[in-house]
Amino acid sequence: TAPASEVAVAGELRRVASAGHGLGVALHRLHADDPADADDAGQIVMWLTLAAAAMDHLVDDGRVEPSAMRRFVSPAAVLTALRGGPPVELPGHDWLGRLLALGLDRLRARLARRDDAFQSELAAEVEVCLREMVTAQLYSDELTIAPWSDLAIVRTRLRAVNALTAWLAAYVGLSGRDRPPPATVAAARRAATLVGDIGWALDALSDIHVDLDHRLWNLAWLELAEATGPDAPWLVDPDGRPDLALAALHGAGVVGRILARIGQQILELERDNAFGGRGAELAQLCRYMVWAFLNAPEPP
Repeated sequence: TAPASEVAVAGELRRVASAGHGLGVALHRLHADDPADADDAGQIVMWLTLAAAAMDHLVDDGRVEPSAMRRFVSPAAVLTALRGGPPVELPGHDWLGRLLALGLDRLRARLARRDDAFQSELAAEVEVCLREMVTAQLYSDELTIAPWSDLAIVRTRLRAVNALTAWLAAYVGLSGRDRPPPATVAAARRAATLVGDIGWALDALSDIHVDLDHRLWNLAWLELAEATGPDAPWLVDPDGRPDLALAALHGAGVVGRILARIGQQILELERDNAFGGRGAELAQLCRYMVWAFLNAPEPP
């Protein structure tokens, strides 16, 4: 009996949850064989990814004013909660605070398992990731498609949310364990970077029309602007005609290039021997993500 819009949001959140949990588990399994510990890492990533998706949903659908979201779900509030302080609370949307608490409480417990230099380094990296991710998320509404946009800044802020989510997952998987060899940490970061870029691209491709309707930058529209320049008709048209933008996107071959890049990145994960062939499991997860985000439902 739920409205179609709510059914669509629920489906998207399930896909996000599944991908987040799978990412945490797969990155953990690159360097360890502990199913329970891998599941714990997966749940942390899942809850935090869901919280980020929920913030997007509330702001994009006009449920919460961006200024209110920034006031209550600030980087300082999130980091205070991670350190054991008061939980994050958004008036009228207690469930968002619960999503954050489920992730942050587990993360705090995981980081407290050991007290050594490596865990301190990881905790510092985790806090940097969370601070930058939350900041980018809170100000994503300001990334409005316009010819005067600084595309370098747009790219940096868009990438922060997506790439750092995967880096956070890699750090969660490494936490609570002995310091691994430097090559293992470097390989885990590289794998996380590839997965983060794949997730960023898939999110953009799945939201091409939605983001155009809201006049918001995503990777596809950003790469089109980089290819066509700031004076392209689709970008300067005052009426914001979507037919001009979609025709320009098709004509520039942006989608094809993004898909080809995703394919190359999956192959790199699959063929990386740094983890004794376990990159193939991560590559398989990315193939699932391609299907989950880009598989259009059959029309009724």
